[in-house]
Amino acid sequence: LWLGAIIAGLHKGFLKDIRGLLGFNRIDIHEAVWTSTSISLVQDHVPQQQQNATSISRKAEFALAFLAQGESRYRQPPIYPYPPPGSTAIGDLDLEVRLHMACPGGHGLKFSKITWNCAGGKEEVQETAIMTTTAHPTHIPGCAALTNPVNYTGLCPDRDISELVTRNVFMWMREMDGFPISELDIYKHGWFGDGDSDDDDSNCAEGDGGSTIDCNLSVTVGG
Repeated sequence: LWLGAIIAGLHKGFLKDIRGLLGFNRIDIHEAVWTSTSISLVQDHVPQQQQNATSISRKAEFALAFLAQGESRYRQPPIYPYPPPGSTAIGDLDLEVRLHMACPGGHGLKFSKITWNCAGGKEEVQETAIMTTTAHPTHIPGCAALTNPVNYTGLCPDRDISELVTRNVFMWMREMDGFPISELDIYKHGWFGDGDSDDDDSNCAEGDGGSTIDCNLSVTVGG
């Protein structure tokens, strides 16, 4: 694998950032669409929300935040396709999310074309009218089933899997502006590391439902 990467010159991108070697490389939405792979929650279409809605799902909120502000604010989309649970009150939403939640037709990413850099400095543009993102099936017909069962005795799904995914997606969205007061219990959960420190209440629990500010969050995202 490494030999092929070196021959193709792909090893340079991995060696620039050690996180790439640990499996936390940047997500490329274009590659995901090209390979029909679902790798992030922002790939799903966000439907138009009701005008009289009092809350929206966190999945729709997080996706709209990225679609409205993009890489200028969030740099990269969440590295997991699993959406956050629950919903967020309208009063706790970022202004950009409020402005776009009721847009007719909703919001979503649309793949239009891909440009290939060819030999001799030439570029070949390949356009597509319709390309949808679908997850590949977990079972391929004709393939032999696994003969040796996997021992999951040492695996604690609630801790080993859910903790990493939950912390990553919430910190991706909330790390810059802080957690809304309605999510104080989430912030204080043990999965978020320092949420039980002595000075969290004075710094983070402000207002009657608005977002909090100046939160001292010492959490390593994805680690």
